[in-house]
Amino acid sequence: MATLTLDRPAIAEIASSIFDAVLYVPARVAHAHEMRAEIEHVMALTDAEIDAMQTTRETLLRDIAQRV
Repeated sequence: MATLTLDRPAIAEIASSIFDAVLYVPARVAHAHEMRAEIEHVMALTDAEIDAMQTTRETLLRDIAQRV
């Protein structure tokens, strides 16, 4: 039977891989799903909705400029 000896860097690498697999990767996947939903929402906007947002933005910027 062979014996496996691990030093601290090897243990740290293994722990990091486990962390990535168990915590980090699922979190990134969840974030990707959220981003996809946001992109789909933006892509579904009509030209009228986009124009309305632009007008609102310009109005807000004008109001801020007048106050400064």
